[in-house]
Amino acid sequence: MDPIAQASPVDADEMLDLLIEEYGHMGWSFQAMGRIFTDPSFQAPYGLRGLFGAEEIERRIREKLETLGLLHPRLSCPEPELPEHFQVAGDPPVPDSSRVPACPGDPDDV
Repeated sequence: MDPIAQASPVDADEMLDLLIEEYGHMGWSFQAMGRIFTDPSFQAPYGLRGLFGAEEIERRIREKLETLGLLHPRLSCPEPELPEHFQVAGDPPVPDSSRVPACPGDPDDV
């Protein structure tokens, strides 16, 4: 007997809040979380962006993270460089370092 996936009724507002809370508790920054809502490979967040719109998603992420005390100031943090094995042929080489410099407020920056 093969399992069959079935859609179940869901409250989109509750789903959005739970996704934001889950990713927030995993340490995702505001910016990183915002990006998953624009990436079709993250089906639920991407679908919620289509339902609520980009401005509402951004407002809800900020509001929820502030409420949970998880909003970290990372506005000037540079994008991390990918290790060489993640780069596409023709990309510039990555400097030899095991860790990208930490951003202010980075949970790993202890």
